[in-house]
Amino acid sequence: MMNETLQFTVQANRQVLPVLNQPQMLYLLLGITPPQQAERLPLNFAIVLDASASMKDETMDIVKDAVRRVIDLLAPEDYVTIIQFATNATVIIPSQPAQDKDRLKKHVADIQVGGGTQMGTGLRKALTELEKHASPERAARIILLTDGATSNERTAQALADKAGAAEIMIYGLGLGADYDEAFLQDITDRSLGTPRSGLGYHNYIRTVDEAGAIFQETFQVMQSSLRETTLTMRLVAELECRSVFQVYPQMVDLGSRPIQGRAVVIPVGDLPAGGVHYLVELLVPPRPAGLVRLVQADTSYTQPGAGFQRQPLDVIIEFSHDQQAVLRSNPNVVNIIQQVNAFRLQQDAMQSVSRGDTGNATRQLRQAVTILIGQGRTELADEMARQAENLEQGKELTSEGIKTIKVGGSKTVRLTDLDNQ
Repeated sequence: MMNETLQFTVQANRQVLPVLNQPQMLYLLLGITPPQQAERLPLNFAIVLDASASMKDETMDIVKDAVRRVIDLLAPEDYVTIIQFATNATVIIPSQPAQDKDRLKKHVADIQVGGGTQMGTGLRKALTELEKHASPERAARIILLTDGATSNERTAQALADKAGAAEIMIYGLGLGADYDEAFLQDITDRSLGTPRSGLGYHNYIRTVDEAGAIFQETFQVMQSSLRETTLTMRLVAELECRSVFQVYPQMVDLGSRPIQGRAVVIPVGDLPAGGVHYLVELLVPPRPAGLVRLVQADTSYTQPGAGFQRQPLDVIIEFSHDQQAVLRSNPNVVNIIQQVNAFRLQQDAMQSVSRGDTGNATRQLRQAVTILIGQGRTELADEMARQAENLEQGKELTSEGIKTIKVGGSKTVRLTDLDNQ
């Protein structure tokens, strides 16, 4: 099911449900993708780089090259500023239009390494620079790169809150094994005005050689063409929503926040250029044979130049006694359900470790490994298997392993192909 303008789609794990005298589960995969012809919003953009002494010269040289490649992706109407922070912060490039890219890239060489880590100084400078060209017609964004723990965490958190109030989204990139992934996630969450939600964008650069690809991936994710996007689902009587997961651009358990009685309301905000996808778990009451509209869904949004718009979509499911029909399932949705199950096991394992229950954590990691191998995600499965073995031997999880599980485990396959079902 698809709308001809905005790509608003829904797929059920089963389009035909059996007639039963008891409730049964139904999973819906909902996707929202901007119209292909929609132009992205111009950016009011800051790159904030950790230049403390731990960022060795050879490491920073690769990061500089990654920054130059991002500059090449900017449009002339975008504004960009680059800030480095260590003990103090320095504005390398004041906020300006990205028109003379060669000159901007030459200034990247001015970044110098040395000193401590005071993230708050860099964020403060970034907010000051972004304020110069703040406009509702531009999407305000910060890419924040760090490789270690920062001093004065509360200062950085307060500035992230300030960014959230000004609708400036922070995209966190952690480099290497020594940065504090929980703190960086908190910074990105706060920039959305949703502390401890897990909704902020946070990526892990395991080795510096990955920096170029991850910088470009982050730049693509942070672009947007639609604003004030909201997904609403109105459920028929007795239909119960059990859980909601964001599954793209990253996996997030939304918990009970979107569930409002017989409605599910997800405030998406600025819609990423690659769209968003959600997996909704429903408990369906007994129904007689026939077609039933279980959900009335709609996406509302504001498109620059076109104003407020709304796109409706009904979810109609058939109840049948046909034993063959009820066995058919949608492999795309089943795959996402499996990814969510693996993600749940990863999260449960981390909680078990924090409680000191290593036996349960090991079992949960092993179960996640089995699912991931079946999906072909061997690199992540191998890392989880290594961490499970550490626990079995009475060792602790490694810092790299924790980051891989927490951050790498939240990544899903790109779902663009699912929008065309």
